[in-house]
Amino acid sequence: MITSTTSDYQRYRYTIILLCIGYFIDFYDLTIFSASYTSIISELFHITNVDQIQLLYLKITNYHTAGIIIGGILFGVLGDKFGRTIVIRYSILVYSISIILSCFITNIPLFILLRFLTGVGLAAEFATSSVLISEMLPQNIASSSTAWLYICGILGGVTATFLGGFSWKIMFLFGGVSGFILYLMRRELFESPLFQNMNKKIKKGNLYLMFYGYKNIKKTIRLTILIIPFYYLISVMFIIPRYMQIDGDLSSLIHTLLIGCLFKYLIHAARTV
Repeated sequence: MITSTTSDYQRYRYTIILLCIGYFIDFYDLTIFSASYTSIISELFHITNVDQIQLLYLKITNYHTAGIIIGGILFGVLGDKFGRTIVIRYSILVYSISIILSCFITNIPLFILLRFLTGVGLAAEFATSSVLISEMLPQNIASSSTAWLYICGILGGVTATFLGGFSWKIMFLFGGVSGFILYLMRRELFESPLFQNMNKKIKKGNLYLMFYGYKNIKKTIRLTILIIPFYYLISVMFIIPRYMQIDGDLSSLIHTLLIGCLFKYLIHAARTV
């Protein structure tokens, strides 16, 4: 059994910083598209009818969410087979290529495909970063480091709400270029000690084990239920406000919600120090 000590935080600090930057880019992308989709759809596809824009946005969001779910499963399995760091590194490359190409696509099915691939690329950050941290560090430090992941993610969302008034293409390109830079910086990531020292005879990345036996099925169901509040919150922030009679700009509303989440995770990080 591999155990980590408090001093390991110094050793793994660079890796943790790069993981936090990845979360920043993830939440940035989620927020910038949701806050500026009216401009994106009208400019790329020349759709001006409000109802048509809403329906297309919901369709794109559904495919993007499907990409996150599929990417989470796919990269989770690949992370177990080949290592956490290689998955985290190349997933950001998938994201970067997809979001940059989406700036120049005027075909709706192709744009939806690229948003789907963007979701697939983002999923590895959600599925793997916190796992890597929990396997590198002792529980108390891993808990606070995971909180900082989400703090950086929310800061990415807040940044997007501030920059949302500029050209959406510039915002998309900023996310894509940042992803490429992060891809280059992630050459020096530390791999999970648990993964490195795992018995080679163990069959890794076996998705079937999630549904093998009552205990595993129960655990899978419980973990699935745990993420429902998160997706509900995402829906409240990014989708539902468009259908409510609310005075004010959507970006401002999202900004307020993100600030509330930011304070929550700052308090959690302070308590675990």
